[in-house]
Amino acid sequence: ITLIIIILLALGAGGYAISKKDAAPEPVVETPTEDERVRAPEDKVISVGEPTEISGLTVTLNKVTDSRCPTGVQCIWAGEATASVTLAQGAETSTIDMKLDAGSVEFAGYNVSLTAALPYPTEGVSVAQDDYMLVFHVAPVIGGGENI
Repeated sequence: ITLIIIILLALGAGGYAISKKDAAPEPVVETPTEDERVRAPEDKVISVGEPTEISGLTVTLNKVTDSRCPTGVQCIWAGEATASVTLAQGAETSTIDMKLDAGSVEFAGYNVSLTAALPYPTEGVSVAQDDYMLVFHVAPVIGGGENI
């Protein structure tokens, strides 16, 4: 019985360690900007052609190129979704191509990443540019410039 209790305790502790490892990271405490506002990380859904402010940065989705393998098709390559995006803050502007889940791009003291693209392609269904909705994640660069 003692051996069973020790094994159960060991298994329970291992499960706790796994769940702790998978837990969400602790939030980063930031310092206010010159205008006394803290720029918090933020996710927003953007449609093509709509300039959208995310955490103080203007993001405009210009165009989506989607070569992801459609539902109902067996593909050799998974494909990718790419977005042409214009980033702007003040007088600084840049137009770049961003790939879905390819990490972040640093611009004007922010890290910007493309985290989701909907709708997912389906065999035999074409998606118009106006139908795409992409999720962008914008976070201030910790220790960088005017955002902290």
